Amino acid sequence: MIEFRRFNLEAYDKNKHYILMKNLSRDKGVYKFISKRFEEWLDEMPKEKGNFMIDCPYVVVKENKYIGMIGALNRTKDGIVDLWCAIDKSERNKGYAGSILGEMTIYLIESFKDIRLRVDKE
Repeated sequence: MIEFRRFNLEAYDKNKHYILMKNLSRDKGVYKFISKRFEEWLDEMPKEKGNFMIDCPYVVVKENKYIGMIGALNRTKDGIVDLWCAIDKSERNKGYAGSILGEMTIYLIESFKDIRLRVDKE
């Protein structure tokens, strides 16, 4: 578990987080951004405990509830990381995405030159 101020990140587990993953994979708004790599990305497990790993999926936990997933799906030759976050429909419009991306950006900026956030206002 990686602890942040307002949320925690838990390494994705197919059995434990099955319902959340199915909800997100059926969400057309989410799937249009991740369809090409989503299934294979979910198979990548973090190799280190306590550190955010690029190309590994994490479940966002807020007050012991799974509210979404986050990860970095790509890393370019120039060192740019695409940070990706999806919030379950039942938890949207509560300010979680902004909080998550804000805290993750501060965390990642120490290790990477550039971070690109892709935001869909829907």
